[in-house]
This record gives sequence, structure tokens and C-alpha cells, in this order.
Amino acid sequence: MILTIAVAWYRQNGWLFDSTRADAFFAILLILWTTELVVFSSVAKKAFEFVGIHSFNIFLFHTFIYYYYFPDFIYSFKYPVLIFAVLLGICLVISAGIEKFKKVIGFDKLI
Repeated sequence: MILTIAVAWYRQNGWLFDSTRADAFFAILLILWTTELVVFSSVAKKAFEFVGIHSFNIFLFHTFIYYYYFPDFIYSFKYPVLIFAVLLGICLVISAGIEKFKKVIGFDKLI
């Protein structure tokens, strides 16, 4: 955890190596940290599973929400972590609606 924070800090400040070369180290550490979190926490595992179920829907329409339709609302929160949380929350609500609609029309039975 401390190493991940240190690499993230160095990436932002550009010390030791530039941001492009730091991204690989940061990604590896973040993957390892997340894996450890899921192994030791059943709550984290359930949260990641829930987001994973909706990840494709989120991938498909998050750009429309933050870039085309509601950029003023999304960026009004000013802090990146808060912007991410609000965007993720909105995307999860919309994705849940899409999944509910898919059940109503019998999308899984079309095959």
C-alpha cells in the first residue's frame, strides 16, 4: 500500500521517472493491491463483483454522461475522486436500469 502511494505521488510530481514510465509500475501495484484486498475482504469482493457485472454497460455509456450530456454537473464536484464516485454511481444506476429492461424484454432468451 505504501509503495503504491509512493509511486502515485512520484507520478504526479515527476520525480525519479516521468509519468509514462511510472504508469506500468503504478498499474502493477494497483492490481496487486486490489487482488490482496479481494482475498482478505468479502465486502470488497462483493463490491468488485457488482461493479464487474455492470462494467460493460459502464464502458459503453460513461463518455456520453461525462462528456456529451452532463459535463457541467459531473465536473461541478471539482475533486477527481468525488467526480469519479458520482460518475460511477450514475453509471451503476443507469446500468441497473438497462439490466432490468433486458430482463423485461427477455434479452437472455434471444439466443
